Amino acid sequence: MATADPHFAEPELLDRTDLDPQVRERALAGLSRVNRWLFGSTSILRTLVPLLAEVAGPVVAIDLGTGTGEMVERLRRPLARRGVDLSLVAVDRQIAHLAAGRRAGFGHLPVVADAAALPFREGTCDWAISTLFFHHFDGSANRAILKEMRRVSRRGLAVVDLRRNPLAGLLVRLLLPALGVCRITRHDGIVSVRRSWRLDDLRRLVRDWPDPQIRRRFPFRFSLVIRT
Repeated sequence: MATADPHFAEPELLDRTDLDPQVRERALAGLSRVNRWLFGSTSILRTLVPLLAEVAGPVVAIDLGTGTGEMVERLRRPLARRGVDLSLVAVDRQIAHLAAGRRAGFGHLPVVADAAALPFREGTCDWAISTLFFHHFDGSANRAILKEMRRVSRRGLAVVDLRRNPLAGLLVRLLLPALGVCRITRHDGIVSVRRSWRLDDLRRLVRDWPDPQIRRRFPFRFSLVIRT
């Protein structure tokens, strides 16, 4: 299956395993700043809080490609107001990212694993989720990851990621330098927008799946929910 963009082959620098630890820390801090100032959590909260709060009480979620886990950590407070106690399993291939999340005091269970070959039994969690992770992969890889998300979840899977829009690339080029982030964060922000998915491509990717729910989300985001 085709990817969203021919620039897909260009790597994001934070995906490298050989970055200097101090450089990685600065880049992760810059990414956190970008997400705070550019509405990174808005679409995530609007998508995931209602899903995870469908049944009050304890909820287990597995978050794929979590990075430090900061984005999904923001789910705890609004879920607690709805009477939901969230247990979060944070999965990432980069142990350095998970370690940064632990140093920040995030209360998730870190697991180093490949999202396409999860070390969990069928039906381990209530929901399998991913946020700003989908654009890292082409169609065939995302199909494999979605299959794993369905396998390990009892209720379903939910994805929130970047939606293709010409204006997004222009805004990223203008705003990232203004936020004072490092070169790696600026580079990866531009590459992420280039890798973002058109909704038509996304619909074709999941057209044979049962009742995929695809929505536009602000700003320049989409959500994909598939219930099991």
